[in-house]
Amino acid sequence: MVKSYHTLFLKVLDDILDIVNSPYLNYTVSKETIVKVIEPKIAFDKIYEDKKSKFLVEGFDKYTEFETKTYLIDSALDHLSKNEYVNIHKTNSGEIIFQITHKGFLKIHIGFIQTFKNDKIKLENQKTQTNFENTMKILAILIPALLSFILGMLL
Repeated sequence: MVKSYHTLFLKVLDDILDIVNSPYLNYTVSKETIVKVIEPKIAFDKIYEDKKSKFLVEGFDKYTEFETKTYLIDSALDHLSKNEYVNIHKTNSGEIIFQITHKGFLKIHIGFIQTFKNDKIKLENQKTQTNFENTMKILAILIPALLSFILGMLL
């Protein structure tokens, strides 16, 4: 299962929306075109010297990597269609085409990766704010207690 918050997955989502957002193609693109454009852009985290070392270390060959990329693209297209960023249509010839929706147009300007970064910043800011509020609550209790103790010692 591809995790929806993985940055590689989010980049694939952004790339697919950019491809489908093509006025030259009337905002409709076939699945084959999407796969042909997106597949070379997908780069996995580990880079090896050559195919042999990759096979020896990871235990898979080029076919497995191709299948993984295909699975990643299919998962991204499924995610976009389920969340109504693109619509799926079938032509008379049986070809599957994807058409961008209004929600997809709006998402292009923000992007999935930028939304992820913004949410991460908001979470960090919220954590900082919570720590500050907790510190202020403790100080609100300690300062009067400390002042009353010092005044009690002086009198």
